[in-house]
Amino acid sequence: LRAAVADGDMDAIAHVSNSLKEYWSEKEITDAVKHEEKIQSEDGGISVAYLLSEGFQRLAWERTQKNDPTFYELKDAFFLSSNPIGEAIKCPRDGELGCSFLDTLPRKYRRMCSHYLSWTWAYHVQMFRVCLAEWIARQQQNPGEVFLFCCFFVNNQHRILVQKSAHGSDNLESMFEKRLARIGTMVVMLDEWKEPIYLSRIWTIFEQACAVKLRIPVTMLLPPSASSSLIAKLETGRKGIEEVQNHLQCIDSEHARAFKPEDERRVKTHIQNTLGFPSVNQAVAQSMATWIGGVVHNHFEKLIGIRDDETVEKPVGLPDDEDAYAHCFQQRLITKYI
Repeated sequence: LRAAVADGDMDAIAHVSNSLKEYWSEKEITDAVKHEEKIQSEDGGISVAYLLSEGFQRLAWERTQKNDPTFYELKDAFFLSSNPIGEAIKCPRDGELGCSFLDTLPRKYRRMCSHYLSWTWAYHVQMFRVCLAEWIARQQQNPGEVFLFCCFFVNNQHRILVQKSAHGSDNLESMFEKRLARIGTMVVMLDEWKEPIYLSRIWTIFEQACAVKLRIPVTMLLPPSASSSLIAKLETGRKGIEEVQNHLQCIDSEHARAFKPEDERRVKTHIQNTLGFPSVNQAVAQSMATWIGGVVHNHFEKLIGIRDDETVEKPVGLPDDEDAYAHCFQQRLITKYI
């Protein structure tokens, strides 16, 4: 039944239902199908293949009339317009009209989540797509087999934005942390390494701190231009490293913001009652430090492969050995927050 519902195969659902009639009543079978649809909707993720498709890009343009809108602009065009997406479709989660964007898509574009995406709606669509495309190519993954918990698409925005009968911050511990633990993998999308929007938002800071708390593996994504800028800064040596360090100190969960004041209040109250602001700041800083250290290590591994007759200028005042350099840099960053 689970596979038949996941595929949206009505013939298969009917076949399974018929085979269950010997054991269950018609009502029990109907309820089982509805329950499976509800669970798959709540636990579903959106396909990276769809997010990278021309269809999504065209929809974003048609709705906003902008070549590169932000997701805040998409919010208005998708859910608060005169023709909201999913308005006339019954939600499998509560049985009421108005469903998530995810539940409007063909079944091939919605499956059980494989990754939790931590990001912000302030991002532009093109940067969002470039980051995903670069990540998929680097990891040699099939975009049709990667499904993201991406709040914009997965949450029912008709309840949150239109009817305002729900909040993204509802049941933080029982829903958010359990969902993150179940998915088991987080992808963090940064817009920049220097004063990123990501580190000014309470949601994204909280999400990454929870990943550290739950020991969830985190993969960091940067747009190619920002990645090149980061490497160039690191190659300037001690001065560049100190600049990166200083930017990593700009983690202040107590004064971070959320789009909805109610969400901000709830998340901050939850932090105060559990982890505490200093612990959250330290957890995110250490996660960032580990990532930057990995960037340095990978960069110098690539340099090892350069031809012997080429000269590589190493940063001033640091160990000559590439591994020692990366380790030294990573330890400097981590020590900063202990």
